[in-house]
Amino acid sequence: MTSLKFLILVQSISILAEKFQSLLLLPQILMASFQTSFNKHIENTHKRMQEGFLIKSSSLLTISLKKRFQLDFDGLATFVKSSHLFKFEQCAHGSVVVFRFWSTGSPWKLAVISRIFTMNDLPVVGLFNWTGTVASIGVPKFAVRNTINAWSKISGNFTLHGFHPKDIELLFVNQIRGIPIGNCHFCPTTRNVKDRGFQCLSLGPDAFKPKPPSPF
Repeated sequence: MTSLKFLILVQSISILAEKFQSLLLLPQILMASFQTSFNKHIENTHKRMQEGFLIKSSSLLTISLKKRFQLDFDGLATFVKSSHLFKFEQCAHGSVVVFRFWSTGSPWKLAVISRIFTMNDLPVVGLFNWTGTVASIGVPKFAVRNTINAWSKISGNFTLHGFHPKDIELLFVNQIRGIPIGNCHFCPTTRNVKDRGFQCLSLGPDAFKPKPPSPF
């Protein structure tokens, strides 16, 4: 091997190593961004752990929070598990969720519900799985538009799949930070009135707007 070819090979390996290292560090970088955006830590009022989900790609970064925090509205798109499960449309149509497969332990994904039919002979959970790209500010690119007038304008960012309920773990969520993905402004009740700590929405899970096509 000539010295020139050897030098090119070394440079190629170095570039690949840098790219691989940056991929490994991405979750830590996102986590640091999440942590440093907190205004202050609030004294715990309960022992329950809160689950948070950040957009890093079509797969979500999961964070388990053991303390209460105040959080700015601006930043990476961030979701928390909703514990107020009511005020659903029929078959939960249009609800915003995160899901993953039980069997493989795959990363969490963001989705909008098409339908949940649990009483069918073959139960099915229909999901519009978000498969789009992320803007530089850490939100889905389609959400950067000022107004989304119709589902048809953004449908290319989602893929419709049907799953058996036993095959997936599914959580209803509220978005608490970043540009709202569904044409909705943040509701004030995502912040506690006493200590301003973030929390899930008391009015139930997020409902995506504009609504996806109806399954009925």
